[in-house]
Amino acid sequence: MSDDLSLLRRKLASTDKTLRQTGATSKIIICCNKIDQVSREHFEMVLKEIRLRFPGVPFSEISALTGAGVDGLLSEVASELRRTIPIQASAA
Repeated sequence: MSDDLSLLRRKLASTDKTLRQTGATSKIIICCNKIDQVSREHFEMVLKEIRLRFPGVPFSEISALTGAGVDGLLSEVASELRRTIPIQASAA
């Protein structure tokens, strides 16, 4: 999140390339850390870049330092898991 936009674009392109080369078909959630270290203006520019490269992909913003947003990310992951992994009833 705190990277300059040029570096961020290279990282996003590399990630996109890797996902395509490996044939990744699983759901992804983009998580940006260090939201506590950037201005809202920078955050909006980063979000725009992410949405251009990965349209429709869920996005979470967190601060590992302060814990902000971590509960939301965990909820998003749990929600995706519930949608994609069938839960078997336990044999009683």
